[in-house]
Amino acid sequence: MNAGTSPPTPESQRRSTEDSIVQATLELIAHQGLGGVSMSAIAAAAGVARQTVYNHYSDVDSIVGAAFERHSAESLDSLNSLLAAIDSPAEKLDHLVRHTAAVAEHARGANALHHGLSKSAQLALEPYDAHLRAVIESILREGIAEGLFRQDLHPQRDAVLIQHLLDGVTSLVIAETDQIPSIVKTGIRTARSVAWRQSGSIERQ
Repeated sequence: MNAGTSPPTPESQRRSTEDSIVQATLELIAHQGLGGVSMSAIAAAAGVARQTVYNHYSDVDSIVGAAFERHSAESLDSLNSLLAAIDSPAEKLDHLVRHTAAVAEHARGANALHHGLSKSAQLALEPYDAHLRAVIESILREGIAEGLFRQDLHPQRDAVLIQHLLDGVTSLVIAETDQIPSIVKTGIRTARSVAWRQSGSIERQ
């Protein structure tokens, strides 16, 4: 240990171990699906003893919930940073489709598996869903105010519909990983047909 370097505290060691466990779980879900996740598999992937995993989490479901919570938080951070650099609400809407496809491609099966989780694990996804819906609603309101989007839009209701569209993009990316550019193109076209006052040319993306 270098002079002047403090030894790790029990709390920092605990966080480091939990980070390793959660990251290993995300990687297992991404590559093997939820069926490939077990306490033994997580321990092996994280490079820790099986008992160590139990010392931090009571069961697989609690780890998967924490993994989805981590995945959602990282996705939101990335989305917020990118949207902050975009001025046009139309481009923001296009980017939502691209971001959704990129997240789905990166996490593969992780995005579509939450329907099979317990209620406690599904709760980890609710803040992400609520935040995403609020982002969509804000973009729609901005586009209406600028006269770019249809004036008859209902931001709250249409935000729900566009969020379902993004869920569809996720499902298609997972099912057809070799067709992602086409899926993104179709998703952008569909989102524009909902929001734009006059549909923009898809070649403008």
